[in-house]
Amino acid sequence: MDRPEPGLIRWSPNAGRDLFLHINLQHHVVQLYEPTGFANKGNFQARTLGKYDELPPLTTFDWSPSVPGLVAVGTSTGVVNILRVDDNSNAVMHLNLKMSRTCQAVAFSTAGKLAVALDRVRSDNCLYIWDVNRLSTMDTNASGFTSVVPFTDPIDRLEPSVSVSSVRFFEDNPNVLVAGIKGQGLRIHDLRGSATVHLQSQKQSHSSVVHFPTKCCNNLAIDYADQNYFASSALDQPGVMVWDRRATHRQVARPSYNDAVKDDDLPWGGALRLEKAVRVHTQDPAQDTNTSYIRSIRFCRDKPGMLGVLSRAGQLRILDTRHEYVEPSNQFENSPELLEVARSYEMDPFYLDNTRHKHEKIVSFDWITMPSPIAQARMLVLRNNGNFDVLEKPSFTSEYPFKLIPWQPPHRGLEGKETPEDLPYPWLPGEQKTHNLLERISYHQTMDFEIAQTQEILGPFLTEKVLANKQLFGPDKANLTAVVEDAMQSDVYTDLLGPDGFNRICNLKFPEGYSTTMPIAEKLAALRMTVGERSPNGLNTRGEPLGQLERHENLLMKLMDRSNFPREAQVILDHTMIFRAKEGYLFNYRRNQQVVADDPWLKDMWAWITGKLILSFTPTLLSL
Repeated sequence: MDRPEPGLIRWSPNAGRDLFLHINLQHHVVQLYEPTGFANKGNFQARTLGKYDELPPLTTFDWSPSVPGLVAVGTSTGVVNILRVDDNSNAVMHLNLKMSRTCQAVAFSTAGKLAVALDRVRSDNCLYIWDVNRLSTMDTNASGFTSVVPFTDPIDRLEPSVSVSSVRFFEDNPNVLVAGIKGQGLRIHDLRGSATVHLQSQKQSHSSVVHFPTKCCNNLAIDYADQNYFASSALDQPGVMVWDRRATHRQVARPSYNDAVKDDDLPWGGALRLEKAVRVHTQDPAQDTNTSYIRSIRFCRDKPGMLGVLSRAGQLRILDTRHEYVEPSNQFENSPELLEVARSYEMDPFYLDNTRHKHEKIVSFDWITMPSPIAQARMLVLRNNGNFDVLEKPSFTSEYPFKLIPWQPPHRGLEGKETPEDLPYPWLPGEQKTHNLLERISYHQTMDFEIAQTQEILGPFLTEKVLANKQLFGPDKANLTAVVEDAMQSDVYTDLLGPDGFNRICNLKFPEGYSTTMPIAEKLAALRMTVGERSPNGLNTRGEPLGQLERHENLLMKLMDRSNFPREAQVILDHTMIFRAKEGYLFNYRRNQQVVADDPWLKDMWAWITGKLILSFTPTLLSL
């Protein structure tokens, strides 16, 4: 029997506090952490601030944005526990319900309200609203809830005789919430009675203000940076819907939106429909009716329209959305808008590898609230082995070196500028060393820019480089703005802008005895020896001996990072297959073993093929 998953994590809902929460489901413990230094992949530093033991079995939880140590936990019996996790007191307050049933979701508002979503019963409401604002005035120096009067009754009861599966408050209007109603859709409620929803022109009753019919009633998440948008998913579908709360009635919608609803089968209120936000597997655990395809949806607080989706199988995908273009003449004030996915990113490409993914599967994640918008967006993830890790969203500047390479084909024999006499070049075997060819080494150089354009074009690339190893949290955290400003005036920036600037930043030297006339196998072996071992102790990240697959992967990955390679080595790596073809890498199996001698696994494959070929001509084998 598999052990339970290690738990859940949540970054602080208050952007002004650098804290995160870990709920350990194996040991029934809640721990409050503070990041203290670096927040990079494989290098995340944090310390424990508080702990709560003896956590009851939970079905849902939420963290208060106004009180940093306050956590609400829902249970299967309907009891909602409010925990104090920042003072090691194990203090708890209970919110009892009129009728016992499963608590399916809880949500705090920034104004001190707590919404409790419950399973359906015929004779009671299923969405309770409690006023817990007085907890924000309690003495934080005192232990537990000694100075707080216990809560008696909720201030409001909504949604009679339905199953409320999810609920969330809007931050820009803490009196407005959205709730997912099983089998019916999404409803937006205004808790101020006859008041109106933000941007709504007509007054509605205290009951449902806006209704969006849909099956996507779970995993509600609201875009922090643009509160008009929120996302949801269904239990039995791998898709995600993004909604626009401004879709109050059709009179406020522009014609293009109404046409999308009519012609594209878009549900009313929808801004984006993704039918397969995550990959579906033939043996996906979501086929069990007690689980779902999508585990959680979270919006990035720093980047509008950017959301992360985690599947039950451990696939973590980032969807970067943007507004569809609309002609200025067709724009309507307060009209709902359509979104489109600009880019998507797979944050864990090995989630399909069961051999290595069993212990490193991502089971929970949340976006890290960055201390500065200069830093790249990143996620805090919890893996199946209980370890924390940080994954950084790939930056568009990672493609800069390719976009800045001149559009000229290498090795085409075209006439062009001559190669400098003092520039060594590893000519191909048997090739005439002429200077009448196009300077092929410029295939690995960047374009020449006007001085006025250089800083603007190369600035993002340098910014990402200088921020790669800076502390983001703790007392020694870097002033990112000052770091970038200093880098723009530094010698590194001058070198980067100068001739062959990108290629100057390299410190790897060719090994002693290296020759351009060596076979390609010896060249690659010499370069790998210079780089060194990726796992010098012969152990993987789990402390286990490396298997054959991992050893082969380490061998191939040695030369993947070419940032410190001289240009001559980069040319060899880019044209390995050309060199092998020049040396006769074709259907002579014995010859092929010599050509790929740098790769023992590939060499063994050709040896196996050679042996099978010999056996196929053996008379004794043919007579069997």
